[in-house]
Amino acid sequence: MICNIQQNFAFIEIPEILFDYGKLSSIINYYKITHGIDIKIKRYKASIILEIFDNNTSSLVRKIFSNYHNIDVNFLDMDSQFNNSNNPLISCIILLNSNYDFVNDLTIPSIIFNSKDIPIEIIVVHNGENHNYIFNKNVKIIESEKSNIPKAYNKGVRECKGKYVAFFHDDCFLSDEDWINKSISSLDNKIIAVGPEYHEFKTNEDYIMRKDTDKRVEFSKNEDGGFLKEVPLVMEKNKFIEIGGFPDDEIFGQEDIFLHQNILNSGRKNLQVDVKNYHFEGISTLSLF
Repeated sequence: MICNIQQNFAFIEIPEILFDYGKLSSIINYYKITHGIDIKIKRYKASIILEIFDNNTSSLVRKIFSNYHNIDVNFLDMDSQFNNSNNPLISCIILLNSNYDFVNDLTIPSIIFNSKDIPIEIIVVHNGENHNYIFNKNVKIIESEKSNIPKAYNKGVRECKGKYVAFFHDDCFLSDEDWINKSISSLDNKIIAVGPEYHEFKTNEDYIMRKDTDKRVEFSKNEDGGFLKEVPLVMEKNKFIEIGGFPDDEIFGQEDIFLHQNILNSGRKNLQVDVKNYHFEGISTLSLF
């Protein structure tokens, strides 16, 4: 994908295999007619080319592709004023490797919009290459070891102030104004982790390898249920620390499974909750740009 988005102009080239030209064209025509925006769409070889001229191109591009995916992004036009609470109920910890645009324009605004009247703080933990990111909102930014996911999340917990913590990937956002109440009210002494995205283990098939011991760790669907993804995953901060948090030595991309193991070892369990969210599993920039 070739993507050049500036304040007044956007040029986007996307593989046609990923999009329905007819559906995208009808959405483009809607914005041309209703908003009087100069948008050109055409096919070129195996690609779809979009040229957009508007005073707020970045927001418009996201609206177009959000409409394509039938996603509600009403938070894009919200008031940009936000300050982290000094006494937050919940701390939202976002892991950022390189997906800056998505986090800045979708993840963070969706958290703010769907957490109205509740004291929160937002911490972005960057574990990618050197950067010079400037966020639209007044959020806290901290640096962590490159590409180490559990260390990044654990560092965010150490620096946060909330009673509860909510972990976010950099390719998801919220669409549920009651997400905090739904999550917190589902926690108790037995259920210590909740989230909307739950992955079941396949009996005798799913396993992970500990980096330090190279020992095979097997999980059973019948005995162990499944694990939650951080999109978001909500826990009480003290209980997260009590079970040891995310093991720092996990293999890349398996931090959620190891957290699940720590939860099981503590005699507790997790629970899937009905929180509306969107998770693009690593293809967020391609999907919404």
